[in-house]
Amino acid sequence: MAYTTYELPTETEKNMTGLFDYFSWVQDVSGGFFFPLVLFALFIIMFIAIKGTYTSSRAFVTSSFICTVLAIMMGILGFVAQWIIYAFVILTAIGAIWAYVDNQG
Repeated sequence: MAYTTYELPTETEKNMTGLFDYFSWVQDVSGGFFFPLVLFALFIIMFIAIKGTYTSSRAFVTSSFICTVLAIMMGILGFVAQWIIYAFVILTAIGAIWAYVDNQG
């Protein structure tokens, strides 16, 4: 298995003036997987944390909504693709339907 090594850009390669440049570099080096995986990890962590207090449906809709808002912000910055935003919107809709059905029974 061949490994590709990446070096942190130095002043001779790229001038990093802030966190946006650094996060753009991290996203490029990871092949575009860093921020979608961060969002998914946040979704799981929030779901487990909220599940301790509320029902599963409520925890699902809350964590998916928060990740949707974060995905929209990251999409505006160009860190995630549009399909990631759409996926979290769909998860929020599924969670809303699940919470509605859960409250009816």
